[in-house]
Amino acid sequence: MTAFLFSFALFAANENDFLTKGEEALSKEDYENAIFYLNKAMRAEPDRPEISGYLGTAYNNLALKLFEGEETEKAMQNMETALDIDPGNTVFRENAANILYTIAVSKYKNRDFPASLINLDKALIYNATDLKSLLLKGEISYYSQNMENAEESWRRALAIDPSSQAAKDRLAKLENEMPVESNFKQIEGVNFDIRFDRNDGTYDAYAIKDFLREAYRDIGRDLGYYPNHTIVVIAYSEESGKEALFGLPLWSEGVFDGKIRLPAVNKGEIDERRLKGILWHEYTHALIFDLTLGNCPAWLNEGIAVYEEAKYQQIDIKPLLDAYAENRLMGIRQLADSFSGIEDRDKAFLAYMQSYTMVEYFIERYGFWYLTRLLEALKEQDTIDEAMRETVLITPDDFEKEWLKFVKEKSL
Repeated sequence: MTAFLFSFALFAANENDFLTKGEEALSKEDYENAIFYLNKAMRAEPDRPEISGYLGTAYNNLALKLFEGEETEKAMQNMETALDIDPGNTVFRENAANILYTIAVSKYKNRDFPASLINLDKALIYNATDLKSLLLKGEISYYSQNMENAEESWRRALAIDPSSQAAKDRLAKLENEMPVESNFKQIEGVNFDIRFDRNDGTYDAYAIKDFLREAYRDIGRDLGYYPNHTIVVIAYSEESGKEALFGLPLWSEGVFDGKIRLPAVNKGEIDERRLKGILWHEYTHALIFDLTLGNCPAWLNEGIAVYEEAKYQQIDIKPLLDAYAENRLMGIRQLADSFSGIEDRDKAFLAYMQSYTMVEYFIERYGFWYLTRLLEALKEQDTIDEAMRETVLITPDDFEKEWLKFVKEKSL
């Protein structure tokens, strides 16, 4: 945020003159006293335009000062007063849009999407060409499955900045999905918006709804978090998933990318326990994203997801024990990035098993309370090293050594 501070030539006046005192306070960046004296000057001489100019500037500058101190709500109150005094001031309007965008980001991080959208719409009233507000508005609309609004926001962003790669990438993804999903049937629940191909019988959408409500309670108890926003769940048929899920590894049974996506399976091949395992896995990712704002290493993210999945799916760790015996295990640092780039099914499976047993060991040693504290530390944008030292007084490398002892005991 750029602070637009102005200097003024002082009028020659008596030292008791309210306007002079207001100017002096303004020049010294004492905005509260400037506002006090300039308001008195305005009441005494309401028709002098220079007084309203100084007063608007004082409110603007106080707003920016409060904003820099992260008092965004108070900052916006003062900026609105500045705009009441001078509604057409482009500097004031841009500042108001920036403050509102910051409030919107805070609401977005707290998963309060309606409040975030309200502030973004206000920001765009003050500055219709604010690229960052349009991109975020599109993002929230997209993850709320309001595809038309997402498209409108991103097209506006691209018109403002034709070089915006963010807008291009988002529109390209949207163009793949909209034709496929536009005719999907919808089932709404309290916390879930389920979309599925009405012409496909692979999934029982009503069973998915019931299972997700169960997952909401079950995993919520483990992680101490029950989201109050709606999560979109999309179940594809084999045909409808070709474009929307292009690039997904062949070994994947589901994905969370802000929405839970269920690839098609052969009819008759999915039973209740397998479906529950997939849903528990992907819903766990949704919670971890909220709890860490996406700042979670893959081994921890996938490990927790497999741990929850294991309530319904038997996890075979024999390949892990074989890899341990043959010294083929990957180091914890190698498991920090997404597993989606691993094409080899066996290597991907090993990465998941390592992650699962790392989390299994973490919970056995420290418990869920410390696990949630670790996720909270990551939400503050700590590195995994900082977060682990802060919560469980150990580095990832030392944790890995302890985990290897845990694996050794399993192999005996």
